[in-house]
Amino acid sequence: MGVDKALVDLAGQPLIARVIARVAPSFGHAFIVSNKPAQLRHLGLPVLTDAVAERGSVVGIYTSLLATPTEHVLCLACDMPFVDPLLLRCLAQAAPGYEAVVACHGDYREPMAAVYARSAVPVVEDFMAAGGRRLDQLFERLRVRFVDVADGRFGDPGIIFMNVNTPEELVRAEELVRAGELVRAQEPWRAGTRAAAEPGAGPGGPAESGRRVCDLAPRVREFFARAPVPTVSFVGKKKSAKTSVLLGVIAELARLGYRVGVVKHDRHGFEVDLPGTDSYRLRHAGAVVTGVSSAEKYVWINEVAAERSLLEIAGRMGETVDILITEGFKEEAAPKIEVSRKARSSELVSSEDELLAIVSDQEFPGFAVPRFGLDDHVLVARLVEERILRACNAKEGVSE
Repeated sequence: MGVDKALVDLAGQPLIARVIARVAPSFGHAFIVSNKPAQLRHLGLPVLTDAVAERGSVVGIYTSLLATPTEHVLCLACDMPFVDPLLLRCLAQAAPGYEAVVACHGDYREPMAAVYARSAVPVVEDFMAAGGRRLDQLFERLRVRFVDVADGRFGDPGIIFMNVNTPEELVRAEELVRAGELVRAQEPWRAGTRAAAEPGAGPGGPAESGRRVCDLAPRVREFFARAPVPTVSFVGKKKSAKTSVLLGVIAELARLGYRVGVVKHDRHGFEVDLPGTDSYRLRHAGAVVTGVSSAEKYVWINEVAAERSLLEIAGRMGETVDILITEGFKEEAAPKIEVSRKARSSELVSSEDELLAIVSDQEFPGFAVPRFGLDDHVLVARLVEERILRACNAKEGVSE
């Protein structure tokens, strides 16, 4: 490039600042590694000096591993402005059990869009002491998982992994920014590919351009139009891993800043008030509504003659939430995501025309519905954000 490319202007913003703005919000901790730290301290992140005098990517990775407060660290080059943060989070999800998780496409590996484990420090030290510098040779010494993204579910690999190394490539990057082609990488449910339990799995099942609420059954569209708060139901047979999936999805939505309400359906009845407490005695004395309140939480207990519908429950939410997620209510008309586990059953409880997606460790080739793996919490949360939250803001073309 002829100058320090980290500070080269790309569409009115230093190249490294654009990378930080795109990626850092997706992670809880971020820092910069540089051999010229004084030039980068104005960017608002901690800046670390290379741990050894030699230059090269392996030195940057080594310094990151020494500095990270976590068990794994994502290393991303400052000249790669179009990587999809969703891809990076999927690499991070795949990290446990490996010393490196590296994106690849065809014969190309992307060692500077990869996750490395702190446990790899001794191996990296031995590698550098032996004069090693090439990262592909380092991979021969590590437990590596390669995640193939050649199918395009995160966007065109030729663009998302584009390095801005030359003036000509900077001009191309400017054109892409101006054209707005990379505001968001192509989501897997739009691309017609499944996000399977193994990150990097290729296309599977019938092609699907993206399932929206307006594509579903009339009663689902009517429910969606009438619901006072965006609502989606996670359904499935008992012991199908619904709760485990929900825990991950709710945590990701909360991380994105959404206030999430949850209702669990219990067909067999339940008791939240312990016998012997004052509230229990007051309720059993004849009160049809009792409440317990403290500085941290409150609860109302309503005695009813018949079960309330999900629409009524959504309308009685005591606090403002961005989305209501239910576990169960498979017979209600809310849009559904079904969770299925092969060890439990090979059949679904929902009809295809009420499903936004299937989360499972098995294929359902007869269903033209996007399928996610049981651990794909980030991807499922993104689908909920796209298909429920954003669609509910518009509420266009949903009801008949």
